Amino acid sequence: MEQTDDPPPRASTPKQYIRPPPPITIDNVDQSGQFLKKLQELSNSKLSGRMVGKSLRVYPETPAAYKKIRNYLDDNKMQAFTYQLKEDKEFKVVLRGMPADMSPQEIMDDLLVLGISPSYCHVMTNRKTHLPMPLFLVSLPSNEDNRNIYNISEVCSVKVTVEVLNKKPGPAQCYRCQGFFHNSRYCSRCLKCGKPHLTRDCKKTLSEDPTCCNCQETFLKRSHTFNRANFSTYRNDRTSCRGGGTAIIIKNSIRHHTIDIVTHGSEQTAITKEGSPHNLTICSFYKPPSASTPGLINDLLKIFRNRPRCFILGDFNLKHKSWNPTGNGPGGTQLFNFARKCGFCISAPAEPTRIAHHHNARSSVIDFAMSSGLSNITAETMFDLSSDHNPVLYTFTP
Repeated sequence: MEQTDDPPPRASTPKQYIRPPPPITIDNVDQSGQFLKKLQELSNSKLSGRMVGKSLRVYPETPAAYKKIRNYLDDNKMQAFTYQLKEDKEFKVVLRGMPADMSPQEIMDDLLVLGISPSYCHVMTNRKTHLPMPLFLVSLPSNEDNRNIYNISEVCSVKVTVEVLNKKPGPAQCYRCQGFFHNSRYCSRCLKCGKPHLTRDCKKTLSEDPTCCNCQETFLKRSHTFNRANFSTYRNDRTSCRGGGTAIIIKNSIRHHTIDIVTHGSEQTAITKEGSPHNLTICSFYKPPSASTPGLINDLLKIFRNRPRCFILGDFNLKHKSWNPTGNGPGGTQLFNFARKCGFCISAPAEPTRIAHHHNARSSVIDFAMSSGLSNITAETMFDLSSDHNPVLYTFTP
């Protein structure tokens, strides 16, 4: 009987990976299940959703579904943020050497003659003097024809140099809601107060009491800039390794001054709000997970000492059943006993402040405040930023 060799197995064709559209996070959604079904009917496609705090995050499967959902949210003026589609992203270049009084429209018309199709063009200004510079920013759709802009050396009969736009250091920040990792073009949150409504609908006035913002684990380096008009920023960046850092941002109209407190096991930034009859010390505090609890207690005593009204808030990285219902720890017990013995008040929100990212982990409350000489303190977890730590809003009576 004649044997025949079996044909070699055919190699399977690898499945081509198609990058899905970015997710869309929608705030203040009533009846999330029904709203998700409504979006499925609207986009005529399968959608998956996930609750992120009080927001609904939707994951469209196609660019067409992504655009239909975005148009629906814009038409109904719903608060949301998302990211730009990859195919819609543009690249930016700087034309160096153009006269500052040159018309941007003339530059765009000349580029069209050269086979380059810019989306927009404008003159760049000096940040300090606000005067125009001989630099023009040009944004172009990403295609092969527009990439030829790097080969040109003359525009409008003027010799120019085409340069890549230098990106700002640090993560992207939205100038509408002050959140990170997205930009204002794809955000419909409020700039003035950070609450879930459009900026043009905000009722906040200049006469209302401002809010002092305290930040921990800023991850900022000395080369990173972090400024906001009419506000003062005080920060202590970690220089030894990545991570850490604390900061306080306070409105200039509030009388205050910064204070230096030397701590060893923790990181902090402190200011004193001037007032009568007593000043108020506010401290943005961060305890690294590796820092010991006895060292933390010594640092807290330095901050509280000779300050009758003091408010310390931040990331303590400690758990105790009195503020964290999901667990307890020896370090948290030591801190709880210390606060009870000295008469300090611990104020923590009811909702988790640290969001777990693993299925076998649980969200926890490790961001809270310790105070002395204050009353009527309330703490509320906010679900506004795209971080693993939720912001906490504190209100109290001085």
